[in-house]
Amino acid sequence: MRALVVGIRWDEHAARASEAYFSVRKKHTRIHPLLHFSEQDIWQYLRTRGIPQHPLYDQGYRSIGERSFTKPVTDPRASERSGRENENVKIMAKLRAQGYF
Repeated sequence: MRALVVGIRWDEHAARASEAYFSVRKKHTRIHPLLHFSEQDIWQYLRTRGIPQHPLYDQGYRSIGERSFTKPVTDPRASERSGRENENVKIMAKLRAQGYF
């Protein structure tokens, strides 16, 4: 069986809130070991282990994805994924509903 390890979290997006640690798909199983982590948990884990962060975070990005669909977040109160292109979020929701992700 093929497997794909994915770094999604329950608190990132409403579409992920009901995801399971092991998600069986048609051709593979997705493994989500970070589901229970919060954004703060991730940053604490990186700091305590001396793991460097991606340089885009220093430029205001809070969620890094495809270049054309991701932008820096200027409002410190905004959600982590507010830098993602809204149209792309709609497309992904439609694809998920059809069973692609």
